[in-house]
Amino acid sequence: MTKAKTPSDCIRELYQRISFQQKAAFAAAVLVGLAAHLYQFTNKLYNYDELVNTPGGYGIGAELGRWFLQLMAKVVSAVFRGNYSLPLLTGLLSLLLFAVAAMLLVDMFDVKDGLAAALIGGISVAFPSVTCMYFFMFTAIFYAIGHFMSILAAYLVIRYPKNIPAHLAAVLLLACSLGTYQAYFPSTVCIFLISVILLCAFSKETESWKYIFFTALRYLAVLFAGLAVYFAANKLFQRLWNVSSVSYQGMDTMGHITAAQLIASVKLCYQNFAQLFSENLMGLSPIAAFRKAVLVAVLATLIGIAANAVVRRREIVKNIFLAIGIVLLPVAMFLVIIMAPDSYVYALMVYPAVFLLIFPVVWADAFFAKTNLHILLRAGMQWVAALMSVAVIGVYIWFANGCYMGLEYTKYHDLSYYQAIVTQIKSLPGYSSKMPVIFVGMDQPDDDTDEAGSLVGKVFQMDGKSETNIGGNMKFFIMSQYLGFTPEFGTYEEVRAWMEREEVREMPGYPEDGAIRVIDGTVVVKMSDYEL
Repeated sequence: MTKAKTPSDCIRELYQRISFQQKAAFAAAVLVGLAAHLYQFTNKLYNYDELVNTPGGYGIGAELGRWFLQLMAKVVSAVFRGNYSLPLLTGLLSLLLFAVAAMLLVDMFDVKDGLAAALIGGISVAFPSVTCMYFFMFTAIFYAIGHFMSILAAYLVIRYPKNIPAHLAAVLLLACSLGTYQAYFPSTVCIFLISVILLCAFSKETESWKYIFFTALRYLAVLFAGLAVYFAANKLFQRLWNVSSVSYQGMDTMGHITAAQLIASVKLCYQNFAQLFSENLMGLSPIAAFRKAVLVAVLATLIGIAANAVVRRREIVKNIFLAIGIVLLPVAMFLVIIMAPDSYVYALMVYPAVFLLIFPVVWADAFFAKTNLHILLRAGMQWVAALMSVAVIGVYIWFANGCYMGLEYTKYHDLSYYQAIVTQIKSLPGYSSKMPVIFVGMDQPDDDTDEAGSLVGKVFQMDGKSETNIGGNMKFFIMSQYLGFTPEFGTYEEVRAWMEREEVREMPGYPEDGAIRVIDGTVVVKMSDYEL
């Protein structure tokens, strides 16, 4: 008689089937993730997009090719009556997805050492692209799902090489990942490329170069099939929702590239890769000591690759494939530049660059376990990778906390600035809450407060957050959402008409006396002088 399994039985069996290395990766990812991001999880900090899109928004969907993002947002809105930015809940759920993805990475790369597995987990969640993702807390869970799908797709293809349903599922996952955020597709490319590199370096002599060649072709077939399904689904959902592509960050032209753009983009991929060792590129390499540590680890890895190639010098074709893979890896890390050559690339878009840090750890682990070279060389490789990883994780935890502190400083300045304006408006003689409020003048006010920044921006600077949100249209969202000041602010045409009035043009700019006044039953706030 078959015994019925309880939920506890299922959980126990699942736990027992998870390897020690996977458990180490998961635990390290959670602990390091909390150390790096708990500041953001337990505070309500915003960036410019968070202000505009909350409560209820999710950014731009199918118009930017992000049809699956829009589909998920529609489901969430239908179930929970809106998409809300809930930092603790969203942060923890997305962190768990990254932690499970780290487990899959460790299993895919057949990592044997528990410490190496833990370091991979820590690096994968502390990387600045994850910090930048949390600046956009209102979409963080969707982006985390997109990332997880890109990793799971690679896992199914690598772990089940002869399973057709697994490959079909991987194609669908890739398409959905692209439809969530296109920049996670290169993560799958990097994983496939590293898998081929490891096959070239450590495959058995009985496994011919043809086996590696056809494995690489299988990977390419999945990648191209995923792209094809993505583009087909994008057209389908755009027609279904009656929307068309919009020009933003070059995403509307993804997949269309000229020969000149291709050459320039490939060159830029290598330039970005080189800059990681010489300057703070996009916030990915924030201090000089960090860059030196990574450079040492990369050079040590290259030495190990060369030593391994010498030992296996008779396997000429495999060594050629290996060299090609190493040369292509920097391009795969920054593949988003080629995918959208007209886009402005910043930290959120280059998560695949994390494999620059993960690869030395994976290589050191395989080098120790699968070669017979001198023990000092093999152990030394692991020491270099471990020390580099610990330094990297420590720097990234420090950098993430500093970035979040910068967001908080900016928030204080924003609220203080507009609270003063709201107080002055409400203190005007004859003021009524029913009066419309008109702001005129330049987007950036003539005020030193606007130059204060976050106080720490010179050190903890990364695109995805602003040093100030005082200027532009952010003021309306700050005043309404955070200060509860919700008058009728006036349309563009109304503002334009007020700007043409002589008495308004003669008013001084804020914060000078007389910059806020009531005129014909309307509160007029002149932020600065202007030209019509």
